[in-house]
Amino acid sequence: MIISFFGHRDFLTSKVDVNDVIKILEDVSNGDNIEFYLGCYGNFDYFAYDCAKAYRQKHGNCKLVFVTPYLQGSSRCKDFAKKCDESIYPNLEKVPLNLAILERNKWVIDRSDFIVFYRSIGWGTAFAYDYAERKKKKFVNLYK
Repeated sequence: MIISFFGHRDFLTSKVDVNDVIKILEDVSNGDNIEFYLGCYGNFDYFAYDCAKAYRQKHGNCKLVFVTPYLQGSSRCKDFAKKCDESIYPNLEKVPLNLAILERNKWVIDRSDFIVFYRSIGWGTAFAYDYAERKKKKFVNLYK
């Protein structure tokens, strides 16, 4: 099972608790092995990593996968990738750099069995959210 996360770069961790997300993940996974698809471009991405890591500490049956939109990532992304079990680069070489994240997000959503969103405002997350709805993906929005 593949579970991915999408949220705002200015997300505040005080808005949602890691344990609440773990409960959602437990309900959705039914004990299946999970691959968590993660990014590294904002606060919500780091919160998602913390949730996936906490889930793994509790259950052990998962893999943390960094999905990068760029072949040559920043040092921050390279450091983040080292914390994950695996890194994936979708075939985006022909995509203009300014669209790489959007295309990466579509690639992730297409492969996801479940998606955890934190969508309140912002066009990037809204685009991913709307795309997931059109694709009839199962998801939850943590925004309250």
